[in-house]
Formats: sequence, C-alpha cells, structure tokens
Amino acid sequence: MKQPTQKTLLLVISVISSIFLLTQSGVANALMAFLLVGALPGTTYSLPASAMLLIIALIVWLLIFRMTAVSLISFLQIDRIAKKRLQQKSQLPKRRFGQI
Repeated sequence: MKQPTQKTLLLVISVISSIFLLTQSGVANALMAFLLVGALPGTTYSLPASAMLLIIALIVWLLIFRMTAVSLISFLQIDRIAKKRLQQKSQLPKRRFGQI
C-alpha cells in the first residue's frame, strides 16, 4: 500500500480546513444569497432580477469561453508539435538497407 506524501496530506488538510472556515464564517451563505436572490451581503439592498440575470449569464459565458479556449489551445499545441515532428522526419536522410 502506497503511503501518502506530505504534499498530499497538506493539500487534504488545507481543503478540509478551508471548507470548514467557509461554512462556519457564513461566506458560503452570503455568496449563495447573492447568486440566487441578489442580496448584497451586509446591507438590506438587493439587485434587480435583470441585473442578476446579466451577471449570471456573464459568468456562464466566461466559463464556457474559458473551457473552449483551453481545449482550442491544447489542440493547436498538439497540431504544432505534430507538424514539427513531420518536418523533422522529412529532413532526415533516406536510409537504404541492403538485402540480407
């Protein structure tokens, strides 16, 4: 059985402690109230429904744009590497082997 490394243990402890702090401090509740209702934390004001619709649509658009941009960049990198390998292969001398 493989023993967990110190880096893995530190990461797990950090994630658990940050989740605990977010739930106990009320930050997660304030964030959910803002996203669902538009209530500004610490005030009695709330944003109109049209503003919240625009904010959520912008967030969704940015997330989709980021996902497609990352996949496009990785595709272009793979394509560039493949073209480079083909160019290197075409520049190699043709080898001829005699019959054995």
